[in-house]
Amino acid sequence: MLNGLIKSIQEIIENGFQKCLSEAKDMAKSLNITSEFTNKRTSVESKDTENKFRAQCYEALDSILSSLCWRFEKMSQISSDFNFLSELYSEIENFKYQAPLLMTKFENATQLDILKHIHQYSLKDLYPNLEVALRIFLTIPVTTASCERSFSKLKIIKNYLRSTISQNRLTGMAILSIEKDIVKTISFDDVIDQFASIKSRKVPL
Repeated sequence: MLNGLIKSIQEIIENGFQKCLSEAKDMAKSLNITSEFTNKRTSVESKDTENKFRAQCYEALDSILSSLCWRFEKMSQISSDFNFLSELYSEIENFKYQAPLLMTKFENATQLDILKHIHQYSLKDLYPNLEVALRIFLTIPVTTASCERSFSKLKIIKNYLRSTISQNRLTGMAILSIEKDIVKTISFDDVIDQFASIKSRKVPL
């Protein structure tokens, strides 16, 4: 709109003076004002009144044009900086219709479902803080349970009867106690055979 106004003023400056002069004369006649220019002679020289009027019109138009350019010289830069908003308009309108569907989809979703959705559609960069918060939230219970399990087993193993047990043996017994489900599947004969094959041991007689 501003560019169109500036272009119109420039066209008036270049080619529109006669049209403006004709319209001014017609308006003067409708108001019963003489439309003919009169020359005023001075002691220096006689000036053509129409040329003087032309110069005054050009001066006024140049002043208007300069003011417009001066007042709105930053508008094009601002428009360029925020032009991306118009490009996002269609996406925003689409999101208005998609949002209720997403609310329905995730109404009963768990935190794990939301985290899977973020990774499935590569939304990690879009919601980095949410992704980190969900990962922390989902891993805290596992870490806490593991610590509680280790300490509960430690109380069972290191009682007053085993107060002088070494650290290496305590670690090994703790692993065996914690992973007892796996230990039950191990064959003791295989363990003995593997232990014997590692290094030959002779008992001195």
